[in-house]
Amino acid sequence: MPLPVSSSLDRMLATRSQGASPTDVTAGQQSAPWSQTWIKETRETMRKFLFIFAFFFVVLPIRATDLYIAQAATGGSTGADCGDALPYTFFNVSSNWPSPIGPGTTVHICGTITAPAGASSFLSFQGSGTNGNPITLKFENGAVLSAPYWGVNGAINIGGKSFVTVDGGSNGIVRATANGTGLSYQQNGAGVWLSNCSNCEVKNLSISNIYVHNSLSDENGEDSYSIYWLGGSNVTIDNNTVDDAKWCLFFAYPGGTTTSAVNIYFNTIYNCDHGVVVGDGNGSAILNGFNSVHDNTIHDFSNWDDNQNQNHHDGIHVWAAHTGSQIVGLSIYNNYIYGQPGTHMNSHIYIAGGTGTITGTYLFNNVMANPNPAAPPASGFVADYGTNTNILNNTMQGSSTSNTGGICILTYLSGNTIRNNICSTVYVGIYVEPSSSIGSSDYNDFYNVGAVAFDNSNWYGTIASWRSAPGSPDVHGVSGNPLLSSTFQLGTGSAAIGVGTDLSSLGINALDLDKAGAQRPTGSTSWNIGAFQTGGSSSAPNPPSGLTAVVN
Repeated sequence: MPLPVSSSLDRMLATRSQGASPTDVTAGQQSAPWSQTWIKETRETMRKFLFIFAFFFVVLPIRATDLYIAQAATGGSTGADCGDALPYTFFNVSSNWPSPIGPGTTVHICGTITAPAGASSFLSFQGSGTNGNPITLKFENGAVLSAPYWGVNGAINIGGKSFVTVDGGSNGIVRATANGTGLSYQQNGAGVWLSNCSNCEVKNLSISNIYVHNSLSDENGEDSYSIYWLGGSNVTIDNNTVDDAKWCLFFAYPGGTTTSAVNIYFNTIYNCDHGVVVGDGNGSAILNGFNSVHDNTIHDFSNWDDNQNQNHHDGIHVWAAHTGSQIVGLSIYNNYIYGQPGTHMNSHIYIAGGTGTITGTYLFNNVMANPNPAAPPASGFVADYGTNTNILNNTMQGSSTSNTGGICILTYLSGNTIRNNICSTVYVGIYVEPSSSIGSSDYNDFYNVGAVAFDNSNWYGTIASWRSAPGSPDVHGVSGNPLLSSTFQLGTGSAAIGVGTDLSSLGINALDLDKAGAQRPTGSTSWNIGAFQTGGSSSAPNPPSGLTAVVN
């Protein structure tokens, strides 16, 4: 058995005291014994050194790179792997932060962890990462967080932290099992809840059944969220699959702050009243810089119809509703929005200025389709209440030209640019709100429409009559069949091929590609109209089910 530190030191010094002091050794002289004073001083110095050594390597906790948690402790409960996992409660203990859980640590969730009904902040981050060393909560293969319903602060809570990542891995799930119409509970709640979280990301996660709504008489679940995020810059929400909540992906930029770099992309969203929301939380909220909502697939809204009509469905809803609030330069592109709209569908993409201002928005390469001729989007496939909005190379496919067929593009205020869009099988192509003015419209294809446009109380039934309106809109517009395939590609002989305008001068890299990633031509060759270039692509969206057309 090794001697204690003090005993080992004493023995060493006692042995060395029988020799010579290096300072006393000279050539041809007998060595003199070490002085007792020198021995005492050396002993104290070495004791201090050994104490400092022990402090850094024994007393200070060691930060872990990977820790594993489960429903209960497994194996040796060291956190080294799923076979030796720590109990999930370890994650919530503040004294375990920043060590062993600190910057650069990945905490892995193992197996199914079941929470009681109404559990809120079930896994709650207690600290932040650093730039280049985030703290990551990662779901191992098959890992699940499950509760009958989740509380308002979510299964996972990240409040006031930064440099944090939640990663669903290959198939991680957060789900409620008994909340919704006709189920055991009818409660509000959230899957992942974040507040004032900058440099944070939620990715690769499935969030399911937070509130399953399927009855006109059910007015519950109005504050149910798959992901609720209040405030923070450098925000990323990507590659998640979310379903069955009133608000699926909800980001609010807070009052009195400036927010930037919010990017929401490659998510699959369905059975929600609102798919993606970006809205101000109070007055003088500013969202600027590069912010984007792109490459999301959003479908089916009808399950959120209700008798009180308080659920108006939107695929993507952006707002600046409070005085002094602003959104500047938001990009919304490459999204596919389709499926059963329900009778309360408001808009596939809704830009709502409110008493604030939304300016310089770019909407391009989006595909929007409505299969129900009796349930058009009430405010149009695109409803634009911003200024200087650019609506470019979108494809919109309705299913009726009667007055129930709805509007392709509704525009309000002024300064908007509408180029290279396909409006097919709708009641009216462009609807300009009274007392408003259209900025510029050209190179669009209005096919099989009840009317090409409504502007300043005047109806324009044909492309020729529309050109006679003030400003001579759509001088280069067409009204031929775009020959859309089931995946919205342009068929051979399409009237939309080669008659668009080249927009590469705008310098938007994503617009220079079509929705499938194909390069659009530059130079003298004109662009095609719509979201796709000619030809098929494996990246094209799946067709909407049950699409029919009613032609009057």
